[in-house]
Amino acid sequence: MAWSKKVTGHVPASIYHTAFKRDMISFFYHVISNEPLPHIKHLYAYKSPEMFEDDLVYLLKNYTLVSYELLVAHLQHRTRLKPNSVFLSFDDGCSECFTEVRPLLLKYGVPCTFFITTDLIGNKKMAYSSMISICIEKVMTSNEAWRQTAFARLNHSFGQSIETVQNFIKWIKHMQYSDRALIDSVCETLQVDISLYLKDHKPFMSIDELRVLAADGFTIGAHSKSHPLLELLTAEVIEEEIVESCQMIQEITREVSIPFAFPYHGNGLNWRLLEDIRSRNQVVGYLFDTNGIRHRKTSILGRIWADAPELSGSGQSNLPGLLYLAYQEMLLGWLRNYKHYLPTFEH
Repeated sequence: MAWSKKVTGHVPASIYHTAFKRDMISFFYHVISNEPLPHIKHLYAYKSPEMFEDDLVYLLKNYTLVSYELLVAHLQHRTRLKPNSVFLSFDDGCSECFTEVRPLLLKYGVPCTFFITTDLIGNKKMAYSSMISICIEKVMTSNEAWRQTAFARLNHSFGQSIETVQNFIKWIKHMQYSDRALIDSVCETLQVDISLYLKDHKPFMSIDELRVLAADGFTIGAHSKSHPLLELLTAEVIEEEIVESCQMIQEITREVSIPFAFPYHGNGLNWRLLEDIRSRNQVVGYLFDTNGIRHRKTSILGRIWADAPELSGSGQSNLPGLLYLAYQEMLLGWLRNYKHYLPTFEH
């Protein structure tokens, strides 16, 4: 359906906004920094504080920023949201949320929700994806002699045939949450000391910092215990990741209900299972996905990934472009779902 992508890319933004009205749209980020962060830089690109401030200025000029509390009141009690409402959030719990993001949010009076991976609080552990990024950084920044020795050790230990940096990156980026033991072994082979990295860099927020954010009026949510792709887990472990992370955040904030955001995405999950988990566990609040602005039949709210710095310029936010891409992807998804009803043409 290449033709459909071309066609949807020519639809004016005003048509999208009119045809697919939303009570609220949501943007989410992970980290804001001017620094090259080894535990993130090989996973995705991220914005500088200046770019994020451009985003805030744009949002305040064109939208109404709403808190999680206002969103809950809207969903539970039918209170009206103001036109063009936007919900802002950050995932994972990176330390830059406290040092870089918090001052800007306070400067502009912007509400925000921080979804925290609870095993990472206080830098006691590292997410497996961040370990992969650190390993890539070690290989890329080492000299060629060291790399060839490292590749020989990896090939011997893991039955690989790695010869280049590109070979290594392709191999390690295929590793998943279930490969954590293997990733640990790769770190050991490459002489990557994750414990030392956590101690020296402190990439994640502490309990005290989370309490300060809560005292500032920001909402603290949960983002699982260990940041796995939930669809690959059993129903029992999915419930454990959701409920226990919400309970941990509840212990910190003393809130009755804790919102939860899926790590990566919620694709492939059984929506009835999720609703059952919520119904049996009062601590679990509303659920948040990464599916842009597409509608769900359940109480799961979509968000648009806003980390990408592409198209950002001095004093220019790229959020309008990201929103347009979200509308386009929504329409493409609709066309994919209903492609069987579209006419076919014989050549």
